[in-house]
Amino acid sequence: MGALAGICAAPGASWRDERLSAAGRDALSAIQGSGLDASAHRFHDGVLLSVAGYAGLDGLYHNNQGNAAAIEGRLDDVADLADALGVAGQFTDPALLLAAYERWGIDVVEKLNGNFTFALWDAGKKRLFIARDKIGFGPLYYAVQDGALIFGSRMEALLKIAPRLRAGIRNEILEDYAVGAIARDENRTLYQGVKRLRPASMLIFENGVADVKTYWRLSPKNFAGDPREEFLARFTKAVQRRLRGASQTASSLSGGLDSSSITCLLHKRIASGGTRPPIALSSVFDGKNGPDERDYMEAVWRTLPAASEKLVVDSSNVAAFEKLGRITDAHSQPLWMPNAAIAMHPVEELRDRTGANILLHGHGGDEVVYHGATYLFELADDGRWGALWRELDMEAISRKPAHKPFYFLWLMLTLGPAANTVWRVRQAAARRLCKGNALGWPLGADYWPRHVRAKYENDPSLFARYAPPRPGGELRALPRSQRDHLMILTDPLQAYGREALHHQYAGAGVEIRYPFWDSDLVEFCLSLPGSEKWKDGLSRSILRRSMNGLLPPEVAARKDKYNFKGYLARSMRNGGGEDVIADAVYGQADVLAPYFDVKKLQETFEKFRGGDDLQEGVALFALWRAVILGSWLQKHHGAAAYVH
Repeated sequence: MGALAGICAAPGASWRDERLSAAGRDALSAIQGSGLDASAHRFHDGVLLSVAGYAGLDGLYHNNQGNAAAIEGRLDDVADLADALGVAGQFTDPALLLAAYERWGIDVVEKLNGNFTFALWDAGKKRLFIARDKIGFGPLYYAVQDGALIFGSRMEALLKIAPRLRAGIRNEILEDYAVGAIARDENRTLYQGVKRLRPASMLIFENGVADVKTYWRLSPKNFAGDPREEFLARFTKAVQRRLRGASQTASSLSGGLDSSSITCLLHKRIASGGTRPPIALSSVFDGKNGPDERDYMEAVWRTLPAASEKLVVDSSNVAAFEKLGRITDAHSQPLWMPNAAIAMHPVEELRDRTGANILLHGHGGDEVVYHGATYLFELADDGRWGALWRELDMEAISRKPAHKPFYFLWLMLTLGPAANTVWRVRQAAARRLCKGNALGWPLGADYWPRHVRAKYENDPSLFARYAPPRPGGELRALPRSQRDHLMILTDPLQAYGREALHHQYAGAGVEIRYPFWDSDLVEFCLSLPGSEKWKDGLSRSILRRSMNGLLPPEVAARKDKYNFKGYLARSMRNGGGEDVIADAVYGQADVLAPYFDVKKLQETFEKFRGGDDLQEGVALFALWRAVILGSWLQKHHGAAAYVH
């Protein structure tokens, strides 16, 4: 995946050559494990550092004018970019980026496609220019210390350059972690002195001043033509864009709609007939702790070209905490992904057993293609009750078919002529049922505070931290299906999720790429009317219809999602996992007490130790976070008193 970092001192700042050189070495040591070849460029007041990823597209380039560019990730449509620049020959991505900057200046960000973070030094203007792509492929952190801007795609690089940043812990971030929620402030990080550069943003550091701007905002557009053809064309291009630099490509195949769509498109439409056929990578389980997806996988396997390779990895006995030390050592903040060990296992097998260096993953399909169920509310808003009854498929919205008349009646009451009266009754009931709990209705009093400190139950500031803003202005003018879709796509949770995946797979030896998170595809899916997102009682209809003839019928018609909680519970037991959890909830109770209700954690653990798989998920995830947070606090800060 690569990495980048750097330092740029303002004129007159107290960063002498020796200090800059030492800081550069420290930062490089922090990012070196994220890729392959490392490189550095010293300029008068700073240094740029880069580690190339496993596809070899990222890296560092500098020219005779003293300008330099470092990029992590990849640029897309490089042939079109080269044509626009009027240049010929083979260019590396950082060299092409620098040529584009020298032509267009900071407006270059508006002309780039791809998944990248970059840093650019302009020797003539004495300007440092850093940016992230439109969607937010990976994180980019920055801080101003002693008149210098320090930055990096790994937090560890900043902490190495300026160790005193470690002392400025934001305790509310650790509270968020315990609660299992993410606040809506996209700029903040765990460390008070460090900020996050948001997706589609750029930062210019000049004369000691850091200026941050947003250069792109996601919004619906008008598209002509057949939506199915346009979706398939954009989806195909999204997959093709992510094949650059591949020695051999693999696709993750879980049997779900998203991974199956990528696999079928890659193997049947794009890569068939190539010199190195793609690999379909599947992780399977033994069926003892939940349903197995092998039937759906086999349905896809049967339709793939004979040349396609298949790698099936048994993940039944993966131990969630086997590499706990590595998880806490390698990350400067607690890791969010409870299924990290299960997800990493097949990737490590792919790395060790094949020549693949690129893995296409289906993450983002749910959010980008979107379930489309809000189209039902649009029908109710418009009083189209007959169309609503025809489109209302209860299984598709995870409800029992027998409840269809009652759900239909609920929609009529809440969105029909009596909606205002019903809303007032619901608000009164909410206040009564929540008993003052600020964190949600109707589950708030029973569901949310089960494992966290009691103070969270009645803290109104927490609601403000987590609650989505009320749609207003231009957002309210959009049709409901577009409005809700846009709020999902731009929710900070999405950017945090992509960053968490980026951290999780750093150093995996394989570069993970996500075709659904292609900016052109995202923009198109958002712009579709609700009737294209939900049709004939099926959610995510545009994907199903566009892939007709490519997806096996039984996969295309799936209405359910795979529930991995049983195997997550098993992985948390495997390899002595119960002892690890016991050490956390009993042995580290004092460390966890500022964040969790330790008594409830212990009660939950005893149920788990007694054989309960905690299928509701909330309790299971709480145990996971307790282990990770306790281990992280002891490793990075010795004792909870340091944090408080």
